[in-house]
Parts: sequence; structure tokens; C-alpha cells
Amino acid sequence: MGATEEVEEPIDVGEKLEEVVDFVQGVNEDNDPYDLIVAREGEEDEDDENNHTVYEFKRAKTVGDLPERLGNFAEDKIETKQQAVADESKEAVEYAAANISNQSDYVQHVLADDVPRFEQYQDLLTTDDFEQTDYINEDGEGPEFQVILIRDGTEDRALVFQDITRREILGRDDKIRFWSTDDHYTDVDKTIVEVPNRIDAVYYDGHIFIFDQRRFEKIFDYMDEFNEVAEDTVEEIVDSDVPIHTDDVFLDAVTSYPNATRIFYAVRERALWEHEDVDMNTFDYIVDEFDLSIDIEERDGEEGIVLEDKRNVWEVIHLYNDDHLSSPITEVGYQVEGKDARTEEVGEE
Repeated sequence: MGATEEVEEPIDVGEKLEEVVDFVQGVNEDNDPYDLIVAREGEEDEDDENNHTVYEFKRAKTVGDLPERLGNFAEDKIETKQQAVADESKEAVEYAAANISNQSDYVQHVLADDVPRFEQYQDLLTTDDFEQTDYINEDGEGPEFQVILIRDGTEDRALVFQDITRREILGRDDKIRFWSTDDHYTDVDKTIVEVPNRIDAVYYDGHIFIFDQRRFEKIFDYMDEFNEVAEDTVEEIVDSDVPIHTDDVFLDAVTSYPNATRIFYAVRERALWEHEDVDMNTFDYIVDEFDLSIDIEERDGEEGIVLEDKRNVWEVIHLYNDDHLSSPITEVGYQVEGKDARTEEVGEE
């Protein structure tokens, strides 16, 4: 008998999230376990042809009990999400770009090793003594994102990610700012930072738990990954049996709309054009059966999709994403996003 292939056990996301809660609850606050780390863009890697963003991580100067308050804030937010999974008010699912339309229903999970270019975040896991910096730089700008770092005195640590926008920084312009005290108002001439009342993602023990998909994707530069995959995918489609003749227009359209780029990432995973039974006759039938606004033309002796107006890109994406279904009861045809497969694909065992 041949060797049996080892099958990986599925990850119990709820159970792993419970481990995060146990960890953050178990740190000893007497040992200063909390730091606020800010991320700013660093110098570009000259060897990187794609010019990916490079981040530098430094510890923000803090005073008083602010680190402890941030740590307790993070603990409460993580525990709330873990409880939502436990009582099934949120569903624990593996991360997928196409989840964006229903992201508020989920707590998503991804292995850190599966996050594109996660290696550039390794300093957050290995550095013990971060260089200090001002939260607001000399140009009056805050960080790209921030990390509440939680340590327990061992090599273990949790990273709590928060995206930061201009809205969180009060004082970037000449607006009048004041606070009220008793019966009068006091002018404020300092920059005020508002900590977002949410956390976007948490790293612990090789796992990342996603609470806000868009902000998670922004922090980890997923749009770069989506755009690169889109370019490679369009090249594959052009050379397939179901080509797109206007590939430049199509690629420009896909990368112009963030949600289109996300869905197209799922299109690559599905790769309909690799199925031996899929050809332009198949697409001709779907376009006609579901009354799609898609032009199919013959050019240089080969039929293919023609997209003249990039605003019509969605119909083409749905076609390549296998989003068209017919009801066996009413025979009505539907265009369906976020499909929940209930049977195996033809040819699978």
C-alpha cells in the first residue's frame, strides 16, 4: 500500500480566538506589557520592481496610564468578537476577498503565512526595544496605522491593528477647537488624536483574525496583491479559449474599482477558462440565456469578449466568476453573488 496523504485538520476559528482572549487577559500589568507602535512609510526597496509600500515601526511616546488603557480597550474588543462567534451572532469563516459584501456578518481568519509579504511585518514580532517617536510627525501627520502590542514576558505577543485616517487627527488645519468645562469653553491649540473605537485585525501565534475586512486589506496592502493578480489573470484569459479582445480596457476597468478587483481575485481562484468543457460556445449560451449586456465579436478569426465602456465591466466579471444560476423550480435565471456551494463541482470526488 502506498503512503496515505496527510490531511490537515480544519482550524477551529472560535477556539483559536478564545486563546487570544486568554492570552490578553493573562498578561501581568505590573510588567508594562503594552506598547503603542506606529507605522509610517519607509524608504522604497530599490530591488522591488512593483514598488510595494515599506513600513517602519516605532514606539509612540506615551505618558501616564495610556498604554494600560489601550491594552484594556483591546482586550474588551477582542472578547466581544470572541463572544459573538461563541453565540453565533457572527460566523467564523476563512478570509476571502469576495466576503466583502457580507463582511459585517463574519469574523474572518487567515494564517499569517498566507498574507502577501507578511515578512515585512516581522519586526513587530521580534523587536524588543522599539525606537521612540512622536505620534504626530513634524508635518502634522499621524501614522498609516497603529498597533497595540501586548506581551507577557515571553516570546509570545499579540498585535492589535488599527487603521488610522485623517479623521482621527484633530488639528491638521486651522479649525477652531475647544472643550467645555463647567460654564465656559477653553480654546485648544494642540493636536488631538482620537483612538478609533474599533480594532480591525488581531495577530496571535501565526493566526490573524479580521474584524474589518476593508481596513485589514488596507493595512496589509492587499490592493497591491489584487492588482498584480488581476494583471496576470487577464493575460491568462487572453490566451485561453474564452478570451477578452479588449484586454487593456478590461484591466483598466477592473483595477479602477476596488470591489471589482476583489471579486476578480476570486475569479482567478475559480479559473473557469481552465475547464476543458468551457469555450466561447458556453459563453454565447450564457450571454443569450441570461440576457447579458456583453458583446462577443470575432477578431482575427477568433471569438472573444469585447468591452468598450469600462462601466460595463461588472457583467463580464460575473460571467467569468460563474455567477449565473437557473432555478430548477421556476426556471428563472439569476445572477448570484456570494454563492454558498451545496454540491460538489462536476468531476470532483
